[in-house]
Amino acid sequence: MNGPALFDEEAARLVMEDYAAHGVDRMLDLEHLSLNPDSRNYDPDARGWMRLELDDTGALWAVDVKWTPDGIRRLSEKTQRYVS
Repeated sequence: MNGPALFDEEAARLVMEDYAAHGVDRMLDLEHLSLNPDSRNYDPDARGWMRLELDDTGALWAVDVKWTPDGIRRLSEKTQRYVS
């Protein structure tokens, strides 16, 4: 997605309902490459795992992040600056 995105109370409710329905930690991957197996750059490997929380303002946060060894390496060597 490029450009602004609306994350209002309704969006927050839907995200947290979906998260609760699955009952598992969420994957941190590279550039969402785990989502499309038909992509030329498909990469199903996790670089970390996280839980989701909303703060008092309704902002969505990744919490209790547990990095994989490759995730730690990429961050410490600064070969990966942002995760998705």
